[in-house]
Amino acid sequence: MILAKTRNHEDAEDLVQDALLAVLQSLRHGHIASHESLGAFVHGTARNVVNNHFRARDRRPPEVPLSEDLPAERVESRLESEERMALALTALAPLRDLDRTILRMSLVKGLTPFEIGRVLHMRPELVRTHKSRAAHRLVAEIGVLSRSHPPTG
Repeated sequence: MILAKTRNHEDAEDLVQDALLAVLQSLRHGHIASHESLGAFVHGTARNVVNNHFRARDRRPPEVPLSEDLPAERVESRLESEERMALALTALAPLRDLDRTILRMSLVKGLTPFEIGRVLHMRPELVRTHKSRAAHRLVAEIGVLSRSHPPTG
């Protein structure tokens, strides 16, 4: 039934697995009253899985193939990236070394305040405070810099 509705072997295999998993979970939780209704329950579950698959597929934006003649990278984006990097470095300059270090460890390396605290021998609460204050100062500094250096275009 799933293969007939999807007309795609790969999708049908995946959806059969999803339907069987849903049926097994329902059996384990006691959602099926009698074994006589098991066939209808499996059929209904499979139908719902297929319908959900089609709904999810229809919500996705259409895929548009890219042609080979499109450039891999736009020159403007590279220039904008360099400009943003220069702006960020200028904005970071007035911050204290400790604040710059905490921001780098948090934003670039993705460390938690607990992990940063272990490395810098600080309490996580103190790391959070430094990070918050430094982030606010950084945002304010970027605002000042962006007003004094409008983007080139």
